[in-house]
Amino acid sequence: MCLTRCDHCGEEVHKKPVELKRNKHNFCNEDCLAGWRRSKRRIVKCDHCGCPLERAISTLRRNEHNFCSPDHYFKWRSDNLVGEKSNFWKGGGRIICCDYCGEEFERTSFRVENYEHQFCDGNCRSKWMSENLRGENHPSWKGIEIECDCCGNVLKRTPAQLRRNDHNFCDPVCYGRWSSENRIGDNHHRWKGGHFPYYGPNWFSQRQLARERDNHACQKCGAMKEELGQEPDVHHIKSFHAFVRDAGGVIDKDDITDELFKIIGKVSRKANRLDNLICLCRSCHVYVENNGMNYEHNV
Repeated sequence: MCLTRCDHCGEEVHKKPVELKRNKHNFCNEDCLAGWRRSKRRIVKCDHCGCPLERAISTLRRNEHNFCSPDHYFKWRSDNLVGEKSNFWKGGGRIICCDYCGEEFERTSFRVENYEHQFCDGNCRSKWMSENLRGENHPSWKGIEIECDCCGNVLKRTPAQLRRNDHNFCDPVCYGRWSSENRIGDNHHRWKGGHFPYYGPNWFSQRQLARERDNHACQKCGAMKEELGQEPDVHHIKSFHAFVRDAGGVIDKDDITDELFKIIGKVSRKANRLDNLICLCRSCHVYVENNGMNYEHNV
């Protein structure tokens, strides 16, 4: 151990040789260290409000200006570091015309020199981009030429569109024509085996009871028999096909077997119960078959 003196109180203190080499100043305890640091601080004034501040000498050497809070720093900066006094001053603003609406406005020289197009506000910028930066003019354009699946016209599509779509069309008209020719029968994603008119031996009696219960009116739109000009359709809430599938059968109008008739006879009593039947007009029936609906009616 080596004997040295505390730099604050002057008392003798023992330190290891390695501590003497590492530390420029030596203290007998933390209180002396804190007192020595306080003695090296100076009182200065905030450059914005003038209130007294205590700052270390090293901080004063590093900073030309001193402030009591960040708010006062920004206020002082907005009052003093403007125009030619700013570090980014490059000769002041320029009067230019908006590339979209043509109105004159002021821009800094830096922005005029570094941006190809100038706009008076964000709305003009968005409108100009929507009209000009599209298709091949967009910097991210990566169009690929393909043929319309309906008419054969050449189209340009992005890689993302090609990954997302199995088929490509030039407009909704071509899409409709192609769908009407190709998405029919068992090629349609909603195909359920086709219409099979036989719903079991009790179907006709149950159908009539359902119409009487619902007063011969559509339970979705309220249209009566007189308005429709015919009896409303009777719809299975849980489809008849689903009951057959649950029993292990598959309805296919092109492949009717004795086993299928046995399954239909077995499930018909459950499938044709009144609480599984509801009256719907033709248009509502088509809508419900494709979209489904919640049923609330008295049984």
